[in-house]
Amino acid sequence: MLFPQTNSKYNKIIVMLLMLFILLVYLQVINYDFVNFDDYDYVKQNPYVSGGITLSSIKWAFTSLYAFNWHPITWLSHMADINMYGLNPHGHHLTSVIIHILSTFILITFLLRLTGAFWKCLFVGALFGLHPLHVESVAWIAERKDVLSALFWFLTLFLYAEYVLKQRKILYLFALFTYALGLMSKPMLVTLPVILHLLDIWPLDRYNKQRKEQIIGYSHVNIAKLIYEKLPFWAFSLLSVIITVYAQQKGGAVADLSKYPLLFRLENAFIAYIKYIGMTFWPVDLTVFYPYPTSIELWQSLSSLLVVTVLSFMVIRYRNKYCYLFFGWFWFLITLLPVIGLIQVGNQAMADRYMYIPITGLLIIIAWGGQDICRYLNINKYVVMFISSSVVVVSAVVTYHQIGVWRNSICLFKNAVESSTSPNQAMRLNLGRAYLDNNDLDAAINELSMVISLDPQNKSGHFWIGNAYAKQNNLDAAIREFSFLVSLDGNDIIAHRYLGFALGKKGNIDASIHEFKEVLRLDPNNIMGHLGLGLAYYDKGDKNSAIKEMQEVLSRDPNNIQASKALQLINNERKALVEPRPDGR
Repeated sequence: MLFPQTNSKYNKIIVMLLMLFILLVYLQVINYDFVNFDDYDYVKQNPYVSGGITLSSIKWAFTSLYAFNWHPITWLSHMADINMYGLNPHGHHLTSVIIHILSTFILITFLLRLTGAFWKCLFVGALFGLHPLHVESVAWIAERKDVLSALFWFLTLFLYAEYVLKQRKILYLFALFTYALGLMSKPMLVTLPVILHLLDIWPLDRYNKQRKEQIIGYSHVNIAKLIYEKLPFWAFSLLSVIITVYAQQKGGAVADLSKYPLLFRLENAFIAYIKYIGMTFWPVDLTVFYPYPTSIELWQSLSSLLVVTVLSFMVIRYRNKYCYLFFGWFWFLITLLPVIGLIQVGNQAMADRYMYIPITGLLIIIAWGGQDICRYLNINKYVVMFISSSVVVVSAVVTYHQIGVWRNSICLFKNAVESSTSPNQAMRLNLGRAYLDNNDLDAAINELSMVISLDPQNKSGHFWIGNAYAKQNNLDAAIREFSFLVSLDGNDIIAHRYLGFALGKKGNIDASIHEFKEVLRLDPNNIMGHLGLGLAYYDKGDKNSAIKEMQEVLSRDPNNIQASKALQLINNERKALVEPRPDGR
């Protein structure tokens, strides 16, 4: 923007103060807990990650398709945190904040290196570091892949730009290496080769013959070379696409066309583009989950398509006069393509985290376009300073408030339920589970009852409300819920198992034995099935059968405490029967 120029020494101080300010805004997150929304699967209850970095865990990281993705660098990042902090979530949060700040710093450095426009670069960096849409990526431990991949994304762009300016092949190889690390952090980076082509247009301006002499070796550059030098990046991108599609299809994460038809996905995609633009300028009612709409009005999809088309036509029309518009707009459109929903993974219509990298294009348009508007309107530079600073401060305040949503699972899912304009079964279910984990049984039952009322066949709703009733010692209600699950699916091993435990606790031992036998019929190696059957036999007085089942458990799990205690209890009882009493009888 139109700020007074300062020397480089003061520029560095200002950038460092901005990094400190971002740290202070996000610092509250280090006191937050894991949330029961992927954090447990990714870190807390993942045996490969929670054990830290070992040879076996490194092998797992590079060979596993766990969580429907191949991102070994992300896994290694989580493992490194375990080595440093253990399962204390505070350190895991701190790592994500530091990575976010580093990405912001590299973004500013990258733009400043290519444009020399300090205040505009600083404004882009400030909004990148402090925009509320980025809270989800930074405050959610399971989204480490977002901040980590973005770090490599910006580092790759910086190294590529240095390669172009200095024509040193080692810089090109470093850029290729960091891109590989980025893809191994999150495959969303597959669009980066397109952004490299955009960089050649602006701000590198490599197609402008009049600027050839300004860059070392530039006279030897032609269109064929510009395309050729991107081919290794395209090869890495294609390989990542193949691996990702295979992983997600194998895990069943990709929704088929019968659930979300292609036309419906296209309609939602264009609407999502417009909503993302709106959320960039007016980030309110942000939430962790935006459910897919059950229907879309024709006028919404057509008007969204029209806006995207007209804007695209305009930036192409004026690409020579306002190159930054072309660069920023297509950065935004293209980097969102992998997650816009054409290949639908999950049930979300959109997500804040998807804007972590794409928002940069819009921020560049705001910064450079703002300068042109201010010049056209002849606005005083101090007024511009005030407006720009106010935008950054307001963004920081909203971000600070949004970070509080991630304090714990209850805060997160309560916000999601309250922010949704439609019945949000998934978030109500998660909220009910969060209340259950917190032993607030009445609140858990209330939320889970709403889930079941919205969808009487919701298996997860019946399962978790059954758990809540069991914790409440309302065994009749718990048995009713687990029996309903068994009636829906006779092969549901977990439902049979929980029903067996509930029946045993109720005192219906024969029925309990029947359920555990069903568990073992479906899965003869089920440890909990053997344990439950052993306990049921013990309650019935069949000690020999109980011992047999407990020994079976310990043969498969030597450290099983419940089985060891049960065996010890039976042996003590038998010992008491044969040992003489103190009075000699």
